[in-house]
Amino acid sequence: MAKKTTAKQNTNNGESKFKGIRNFFTSERTRFITGLVISIVTIYVGLALISFFFTGGADQSKIENIPLSDLVINRGSVENWTGVRGAFLADLLMNRWFGISSFLILFFLGSVGAKLMNLSRVSLLKRFLFSAAMLIWGSLFFAFIFIRGYEDTFIYLGGQHGYYLSEVMMNNIGIPGTILLLVGLFLIVAIFTSKRTIPFLQNVFSFGWLKNRLKRDKSETTEVPEEEESQAQSSEEQEDPKWKGIQDDDEEEDEEE
Repeated sequence: MAKKTTAKQNTNNGESKFKGIRNFFTSERTRFITGLVISIVTIYVGLALISFFFTGGADQSKIENIPLSDLVINRGSVENWTGVRGAFLADLLMNRWFGISSFLILFFLGSVGAKLMNLSRVSLLKRFLFSAAMLIWGSLFFAFIFIRGYEDTFIYLGGQHGYYLSEVMMNNIGIPGTILLLVGLFLIVAIFTSKRTIPFLQNVFSFGWLKNRLKRDKSETTEVPEEEESQAQSSEEQEDPKWKGIQDDDEEEDEEE
């Protein structure tokens, strides 16, 4: 009997601890604090990325040669507004990873923070899929557009990720194929993002906009001759002697009255 009661007590203690941990992580206070921390980190990284556009050229040599120990203790002088760590993160996200599309990572993190703080009711799964798809597409797009200007600037607008992938695509399917691939990927993302995309594309591909334009021009051209005919009829009636006689009779009746 003593062994059974001890086993029951152990199971009850384990369940109570599990419930306590679950209640801690699911409580509103914990969720709000976690969302607040994520939002603060997001703002910090956002400031680092914005500062990178103005100070990245001056900090590039310092960040590339900085050892990990100096990064941990935040040693060194950089021009970035957020210090050595912020300059390192900005260079990592901008030049080594996804380029300017890295702002979409902050967009998703901000959505997570707002969701945890109960400030919005967005679907994090949809927001994650959209951010991930546009992150990769944006990296490829900006790298393809600005691939000839990397030698003259300190920033990789598409990141090294987009730079290498765009080179691989151009070597395999050429520039026209790369353009078609980028357009196709963008349309696929737009179709999954908005319900209005398919009707819009159907209207474009069926030349519905051209048909509507031709109908509009045709209606305008038919309205002009009708107006001209009505004006011509009124002028003919005024020039007709019978019409003039009727007008004279009306004027004489008015004078007699």
